[in-house]
Amino acid sequence: MYLDHNGNLIDPYNGYQHIIEKKLKFVGDPIERIREDYLRIIRYCRFFGAFSRFDHLKNLKSKVLKLLPNIKILSNDRIKKEFLKILLEDKVDICLFKMKSLALDKFILVDRTNDGKGKEFKGFKINNFEIINHIKRYIIDIAQNEKLDLLCVIIPHLYELDRLDDIVRRFEFNKKKIKYLNFIKKLQSLKYFIEENNFNENFSGEKKIKFLQLIWKFRININSSNITIFENDRIPFNWYKIGLLHMIPFQTITLADFSDLDWPSFPLHRNEIKGLQLNMSFNNQNNLLYKAEEFWVKNKFKSSKEDILDFVNKTLIRNDKV
Repeated sequence: MYLDHNGNLIDPYNGYQHIIEKKLKFVGDPIERIREDYLRIIRYCRFFGAFSRFDHLKNLKSKVLKLLPNIKILSNDRIKKEFLKILLEDKVDICLFKMKSLALDKFILVDRTNDGKGKEFKGFKINNFEIINHIKRYIIDIAQNEKLDLLCVIIPHLYELDRLDDIVRRFEFNKKKIKYLNFIKKLQSLKYFIEENNFNENFSGEKKIKFLQLIWKFRININSSNITIFENDRIPFNWYKIGLLHMIPFQTITLADFSDLDWPSFPLHRNEIKGLQLNMSFNNQNNLLYKAEEFWVKNKFKSSKEDILDFVNKTLIRNDKV
C-alpha cells in the first residue's frame, strides 16, 4: 500500500480491506512466497498472533510441512531476531500456538550443523502458551536488569535443555546467557524435591517466606560446596527468582507476584562468629555462618541476632564434645 503526494491510497492488492477484516494474506501464491524466503513462515506466525482472525494457510498445511526442513538454511541471526519479535508480541501465546500447529517448533533449532544428526527435535514441550504471557510480564524487567534478553529466559520454558548445545548455537547466546541456561538446567533437575502441595493452598500470609525458603533449598542443592551466607553467592538472586517459574505450578505463577521479593538481610556478621572462639579457622567460620543462616531460614527469617548466636554457641559446644 502507498500514499501519493495528495494523500490518496494506492492499494492494488486490497490490503486496507484485509486489515479491516483482519485477514492475513500473502501477495500471490503463499507457497511461492515462502520458497522465496523461508523466514516468511515464521513471520506469518508473528503476524497471525498480532491481528489475524483467519488462517490463510489452513488448507495448505501439508504443503507448508514439506517446506519446513528448509528453515535450516536461514542464518542464526535471522532466526534469533524473528523469534525475539514473536516473544515481544502482546499475544505471544497465539503466535506460539500457530507455530506448534504448523509443526514449525520442531524445525527452529535445526541448522546445517545438526540436520539429520542424533534424535529428532521434539518441538515445544508445552501446549498451554498462556503461561508464557504471565512469565513474560514478570521477567521482562528482571531479564533486562540482568542483561539476559527475553529470548534467553523464555526458551527453557519452550524447549527441553537436553539439547542445550543446539539451542546455544542457533540463538548465538553469549557466555553469561550460557551460564544462566546451565543454571536453569541444574535447577530443573531438582524439581523432584518440590512438594506441589505446598503451593495448592492459600498461603498468602506466608507466600514470600515459602518462596524464599524454596530459593534457599535450590541454592544449597545446586552448589553444596559453597559454604557461606547467601549474600556471598556468585549466582544473582534474580536468577533464583526467575528459576521459581520453572518449579512451581501454573496456578501459582498466575497468582504470584515476585516483583518485590528480595533476600532478607542476615542479622549476623563474620566478626561476631570469629569472636566466639580463639583462632577459629576461616573455613570453620564459613561453616558456622552457613549453619547459622540455615537456622534463620528454617525459622522463617524471624530469629533475632541473640537467638542465632545462642544456636551457634550450642553448635560449638556440641562440636567440642565430639
